[in-house]
Amino acid sequence: MIVFDVETSGLDERANGIIGLGAIMLPGGDTFYHEPRLIESLKAHPKALEVNGFTEEEIRSKDRIDMETTLQHFSDWVVKADDMILAGWNSTFDYRFLSAEYMRCGLRWPFKYRVIDIQSLAYTVMRIRDQWTPMHDGVSTVGLNYTLKWLGLPKEPEPHNALTGAQCNVDVLLELTKMIEIVPVIKLDEGDGDNMGPLKQLSLVGPASDPTGLPPQAVATAKANSPAETGEGESTLDNLAYLKWLEGQS
Repeated sequence: MIVFDVETSGLDERANGIIGLGAIMLPGGDTFYHEPRLIESLKAHPKALEVNGFTEEEIRSKDRIDMETTLQHFSDWVVKADDMILAGWNSTFDYRFLSAEYMRCGLRWPFKYRVIDIQSLAYTVMRIRDQWTPMHDGVSTVGLNYTLKWLGLPKEPEPHNALTGAQCNVDVLLELTKMIEIVPVIKLDEGDGDNMGPLKQLSLVGPASDPTGLPPQAVATAKANSPAETGEGESTLDNLAYLKWLEGQS
């Protein structure tokens, strides 16, 4: 797996370009990081540069390696992976920019057309375990820094770069996968309405150091949503780790 992140000069892959490309290979942890020179015809948005901590002079400097060479080095590096599937946070954004740069440079795209989105994984774990995510105007706002805090991890440094972004993605991915203890086979014809059927077997646990089996940030939420606190009887989607701990306290 290649966990990657890009820093860009704006939000439109047609008008803006990559100014930082970072990636970490799993397993193993081998890293890749380049700060390529922005292609001359592309634009830079001041707000994007503020987030990335670069000036326009820096991203257009002749001292920076050109984009074509950066991508050639990246292609040579990724072939060492045992699985070249890409993974990232809100990965469609990074995927669009990376593929646009390959196309502009006339280089062969070394990947297939599947990508793992770590944000989707984080959202799913939060909804299953806590039955809640932060919302704004009817849309979930699960961001990287929120997820890092939720997992008890340090927030991403500011200004950040593509390699620190990739490392944060790896940290989140590893913590989320630790939380998944049992993933049952789910048959679509089982369960109806509020009865989730085999989903009740799904156990999401947190760091072993916490007696509840939950990350510290989620203990209060788990208690508030438990049948013992709500008085609603059996919950639709039990957190087995919490219930086991609760039984031990009685």
